[in-house]
Amino acid sequence: MAGSFFAMPLCITKFNSLNCRGSLGSRLPLHGRSAAVSGMSQEVRDAFGRLLARLQRGPVTLWGDPGPDRTLLDRARRHGALEIADGVRPSGCVVIPMTGLTQESMDRLKACDCLDLTLPCLRRVRAMIRLLQLEQRRVIVVGDRNDAQCGALSGEGRMVVADVDAVMRLPFFPRFGLVAAPHLSGARWATLSTALKRRHPDSSVVILDTRDPALIEREKRLLSLAPSPDPVLIFSDAADPSGRALFEAARFAGMEARHLHELDEVLQVLGDRRHILATGLFSPFGVSTDIP
Repeated sequence: MAGSFFAMPLCITKFNSLNCRGSLGSRLPLHGRSAAVSGMSQEVRDAFGRLLARLQRGPVTLWGDPGPDRTLLDRARRHGALEIADGVRPSGCVVIPMTGLTQESMDRLKACDCLDLTLPCLRRVRAMIRLLQLEQRRVIVVGDRNDAQCGALSGEGRMVVADVDAVMRLPFFPRFGLVAAPHLSGARWATLSTALKRRHPDSSVVILDTRDPALIEREKRLLSLAPSPDPVLIFSDAADPSGRALFEAARFAGMEARHLHELDEVLQVLGDRRHILATGLFSPFGVSTDIP
């Protein structure tokens, strides 16, 4: 009996490795509870489903990882997806990842047949950025510069800031527009948006909370369990910004939290002690226990 790729049980079944072919193994003496509806968000599920459906008609070329979770790349490879090599001109159907691409990369793909998996939450941020730029505002994106989605949001007239120090270094400008990267913790968003208003009190500042509603809901459910004597385990790929956001949220709320990236690590930590479990929005491994 194998779990569905879109809802692979994390807590009850032990998998041989972190891949999409989890085989049923030994039962674990687990006492845990789920902090949220875990596993892939609906937007990620829909995007990856489109990729799998397209792969049934023939191979495609991936322009980067499909999403910030290597399990997604492994699955796509097994279904025949090809990867672009440095210096090679793409041909055939090219897949634009869920985290989007920079405008420069999009310009290079104008002549190609593309399957655009860019998530709707990222498209909404881009739309808000365009509106702010029409108002002649300097756009500030709150997020981690190394995240692929922030790279896709950066560009002319936009800056990415990750912490209060970066906000404090921003030079004066009469009109600012502040947006959030889709998978940013509420704690960091609140801290940095407040810091910008204090840094430039004489500037006109428009603040738009453009975080992914799925992350907001998952974070809300996690924080509803605080304070709690049970430790929190966040499981996601190291590249998944939503996992980092949930970890930040738990720590900011004073909860004992660990952020783990390997399924084997999770299985080693889990035992007779109760844990609060949550996964990143790009993780195909779902939490299947819900013990009050």
